[in-house]
Amino acid sequence: MDAGADLVVGASGPRRRVASRQMILRTMVQWRDARLALGHFVLLAGLVVFARPVVASGIISGACGFVPAHTLQFDPLQPMRGELSGWGLGQTASVGAGGVLSILLPEGSINPGNRQAPRGGIGLRWRPGGLAGARRACLSYQLHLPHDFEFALGGKLPGFIGGDAPTGGRAAELGRGFSLRLMWRRGGRGEIYAYVPGHPVGRGASIARGAWRFPRGRWVAVSEEVRLERPGQRDGLVRVLIDGVEVVRREGLVIAGEGVGIDGVAIDVFYGGKSREWAAPRDTRVLLSEIRIDLPATGEESAE
Repeated sequence: MDAGADLVVGASGPRRRVASRQMILRTMVQWRDARLALGHFVLLAGLVVFARPVVASGIISGACGFVPAHTLQFDPLQPMRGELSGWGLGQTASVGAGGVLSILLPEGSINPGNRQAPRGGIGLRWRPGGLAGARRACLSYQLHLPHDFEFALGGKLPGFIGGDAPTGGRAAELGRGFSLRLMWRRGGRGEIYAYVPGHPVGRGASIARGAWRFPRGRWVAVSEEVRLERPGQRDGLVRVLIDGVEVVRREGLVIAGEGVGIDGVAIDVFYGGKSREWAAPRDTRVLLSEIRIDLPATGEESAE
C-alpha cells in the first residue's frame, strides 16, 4: 500500500508540475497580449491627440478683440506660399494630419548660429501680403510641449517682426527694425525677448521674465499684441495672453521708430542661445498649430 501510494504520488507530481507550468505560460501570454493591446490603444490615442490641436473657442479667434486678417496653415496638401522663407521645413519640421507642424529638436541642437552643433527646430519668416506697415496687430498660435519636455536654459518661440527684423545679437536701430519673439526659460518661465532700440548690445532684452509658465503635456494658446509708438512718442505697447488670459502688459515703449511697421512673424522654435550649454538635452518634438494675425477694425489702430 505504502509503495503503491508512493507510486501514485510520484506519477501525479510531474503532471501537477506540467499543469502548473502551462498555467504560468498561459498567464504570461495573456499578460503579453494585454500589454500589446494597451500599447496599441495608447499609440492610437496619441495619434488622435497629436493629429490636430484642440482649439478652444474664443481663444485663437478674438483673443485681442481684433478682426481676422491673415492665416498661415501648415497644410501638406497645399504648397507653402512665397511669402514664407527660412529653414527647417522638410528637414527638421514636417506637416502631419490636421495641418499640425511637428518640429524635431535633436539632442545637442542649438540656435543655427552655432555651426558645430546639430541643426534642430525651425527658423521661418512669414511676411503676408497686405500686412506691411501695420501699426497694431495680434499674433495667435497654439503650442504643444510634450509632458517630458526639458526646458534646459531656454529657447525661442514665434513673435512679431518689422523692418530688418534684428536677431542673433544684431543691434536694433531706431527706424530700421525690431523683433519681439517669445522665449521659454529654465523651469518653463516665459518672457518677451525683444530686439528694440536701446537693447543690450549683442543680445535681446528680457521683458517680463517669469510672468507666466509654459505648461507641458497639453495645447496652450499663445497671443501677442503689439502696438507701435506714434512718431516721437513713447507709447508703444506689448501684451501677451496665455489661454486667453493677459499675463503681460508693457506700455510706454519705443519699439520701431518712424518708417517701420509690423511686417510679419519670426516663426522660430529652437533651443538657444548659441553656446553649448543651451543645447537640447535630449531628442524631443514640439507641435505648432496654424498661425493667425488679426488686425484692429478700421480706425482703431491706435486706440486702447
